Amino acid sequence: MPILSEDQIQFLEEKINDAFHNNEYVKIKYYKDGRFLIKEGKIKRIDKYDRKIVFFPNFPLFFSQIVEFC
Repeated sequence: MPILSEDQIQFLEEKINDAFHNNEYVKIKYYKDGRFLIKEGKIKRIDKYDRKIVFFPNFPLFFSQIVEFC
């Protein structure tokens, strides 16, 4: 699993929060099961307790999986 710096993590979290609050369509590169994948769509909610975002209709993605905001 790729390791991001604190600055990279903060940047990603800011971009995700901005996209969520502006109801924007996003494209996020993430890491799962040894592969890099892309998820596109609108963010339904941000779960800060479990540290994940949920895309419409109901696709969860943990912050720790996110590599890049495309």
